[in-house]
Amino acid sequence: IKVTAKFDFGALKQLVKTGIPIFLVGYLFAWWTTLNSTLVLKFMGKSGLGLYTIANMTSPAMALMTRALGQVIYPKLASDFGKGRSIRGLIKTSITPTLFGVVITAFGAALAWFALPIAVTHILPKYVEGIQAAQWAVIAAAVLAFGPINNIFNVLQKQVRYGVAMCVGMATYLGALYLFKTDGLALVDFPKAMLVGRCAFLVVTYSMVAYMALTEKRTGTLNEGR
Repeated sequence: IKVTAKFDFGALKQLVKTGIPIFLVGYLFAWWTTLNSTLVLKFMGKSGLGLYTIANMTSPAMALMTRALGQVIYPKLASDFGKGRSIRGLIKTSITPTLFGVVITAFGAALAWFALPIAVTHILPKYVEGIQAAQWAVIAAAVLAFGPINNIFNVLQKQVRYGVAMCVGMATYLGALYLFKTDGLALVDFPKAMLVGRCAFLVVTYSMVAYMALTEKRTGTLNEGR
């Protein structure tokens, strides 16, 4: 049997069309974190950014559960949607793992809140001034436990809406920082502003998902309960 290579440009085009928007919104979310560290450096100086290292270390650790659940939920949602399941059905699929992640993350956040002062004081005493910022960074990361349901945007290829929600969150974050600045910025104000921004981001995404579910009009058989 003679086998020859064949390059399917149509398939490549579809992959690019699907993948690039997902990449861009993911990059935008990562840039938000970079922006936060850049502003810490600008307003708090090198010493402030050094103290903020604890916050930058604890945040990714707290978000591990959220990322893991997102990687599990996404292919399930894509499969269900491909089989004709409605947006409401996708939401139902997301609820249980999201609530599980919220409970586990809340427990981890509470543990980290009380453990950080003890651990930093004894292991990294030079970073004691960064403890409070690290505690609030844990909370700011923990609220993302409500985020796995946002995989629906990628499944429906609605990344523009997701990007808009992220921009709203970033704008809210910057607005919160501006308000805090009137009384003089402290290191702890940056994770607090991040918390406010992420809450705004989640409110917008949940509102968008609810709107899409309520206005959904798809042809064919929809199995919402499966």
